[in-house]
Amino acid sequence: MGSFSFTCQLSGLPITSGEKAVIIPMIPKDNWWDNSEKSLRKFGQVAFCSNDGPNLFFEELCFPIFGEYNDYGSIENIIQDDNTKVLEEFFELSIEDIVEVLTDGRKDEYPKSGQFCDSVKILKKDNPKHMLLLRTSCTWIHGDLYERLSKYEAKRGYFDRLDLGVDGVLTSLGFVLIKENERKLSDSSEKNRYYKIYEKDGLTLKSDGNWIDVSLKYDIYSIFDLEKYCTKNGVKIDISDYVKKGMLEQVYDYILPKVNNLQHHDRWTTQRVIRMLIGDEYKVHMMNHGTVLSELKNTIEKIKKESEEKGEKIPEQVLKLETEMLENLDESEDEIEVDNITVFYFNKIKELGNDFMKKNIIDWHKVKSYYYPTGRYLYPIGTSPQDGDHKKVKQFLEICLESINETLKDVDRFGPEEDEEE
Repeated sequence: MGSFSFTCQLSGLPITSGEKAVIIPMIPKDNWWDNSEKSLRKFGQVAFCSNDGPNLFFEELCFPIFGEYNDYGSIENIIQDDNTKVLEEFFELSIEDIVEVLTDGRKDEYPKSGQFCDSVKILKKDNPKHMLLLRTSCTWIHGDLYERLSKYEAKRGYFDRLDLGVDGVLTSLGFVLIKENERKLSDSSEKNRYYKIYEKDGLTLKSDGNWIDVSLKYDIYSIFDLEKYCTKNGVKIDISDYVKKGMLEQVYDYILPKVNNLQHHDRWTTQRVIRMLIGDEYKVHMMNHGTVLSELKNTIEKIKKESEEKGEKIPEQVLKLETEMLENLDESEDEIEVDNITVFYFNKIKELGNDFMKKNIIDWHKVKSYYYPTGRYLYPIGTSPQDGDHKKVKQFLEICLESINETLKDVDRFGPEEDEEE
């Protein structure tokens, strides 16, 4: 194809030869629903709408890889960091080979000519991890922009911190869990809601694992109000650590150390850790707990449901498979042990200490937070003229900035947001 440049999917900045570049490996989502090409061709669409934000079409497979753009669709001088160590161990390939697969114009079969498929020769078709890598696409971010965004510390808002009743938050403030009453998950009554009892210097707090109760006529939601309440009762707490950290850093520091297994079903703990590690709670649990029988049942039920929704007859071979296979499978069959990269990340952090991968994780989520507000998606598109067109892009961004500044003049007239913290 010759020399060409890429475009930063977040900013539109050209990424040209020798510049810092970041690639984010990602895989297609299982279903694009109403945003699929088939749906668009049939019904048309005014806009892509989804609760998944930038993950409408693709999900990150792993954390970003850093290097310099080589002018031919890939990166070189790859930076070795915690993430590359994980990837090399997981895929059992060098990071150079992994990047070659990710950025090559590959095919899943060897053409007779042997052209454009060097990366495929690296992979073993009987290795499920290699076949996962074969399905992986990637998107690009300008390296200098990524670095600047990851260093920027936005003002912490009310919803950018963990709730006060989280165990790791309370223990970091010096409280000790002295009693945990039995609680049925179906019981949401106020009487049995706050089942965890914490104490510090004689002061007692009750928690439901998320919120706290201090038996007052008002609720305490702010860390500053909690500090005032403690001070009033002669107890000193140091809230500086809590205040300076955002949500993701708090999940990493307060929750992750207390989670021993990602199979633990607790929406206020493991769910947040799994999402932070670029995972899906349902998939993590299913991939590690599904038996052969349950996996087969799920597949058959999915095919049957899709056929019914389309008004089509269920394929005879599917019905035959359902009859024959299910008769021969035992519910007690051993669980399938499927390697999942999210679980692998978790286990490596547990093995190597809580600082391992922290920068990779926190930096990526900082950068990703800009996708949704700017209407960007993770998507493998982004080629630009051979040497980029920096002047045109600069002109475009300056015009955008002028427009935004005019809008902010009106916004600023209404003052700060009501929920802004002290």
